[in-house]
Amino acid sequence: MTPRDPEALQVAFRVLKTLEELGVSYHLGGSYASAIHGIPRQTHDVDLVVDVPQALVQRLVRDLADEFYVDERAVARAVRDRTSVNPPNGRPCNSSVSCLPP
Repeated sequence: MTPRDPEALQVAFRVLKTLEELGVSYHLGGSYASAIHGIPRQTHDVDLVVDVPQALVQRLVRDLADEFYVDERAVARAVRDRTSVNPPNGRPCNSSVSCLPP
């Protein structure tokens, strides 16, 4: 990651680093993933589908909370129900953490 990376990539790299440190499986999607496979898109987003075990929810939240808004109850509920988390602005975030900085 460099200071010249678009913000979406900077956020993704930070979240992916934590997921990898925790040994959590994930799938990367969105326009950046699409571009890697040779299909450019106009949007510049990163979508994450994350398979967080319930036992790691507190640690995941703790590891990201200094840099991101992460609602532990919402994450725990999303993990339990296998759904997505919606950040405070109401836009869906297809991962188990908010994709937006605080």
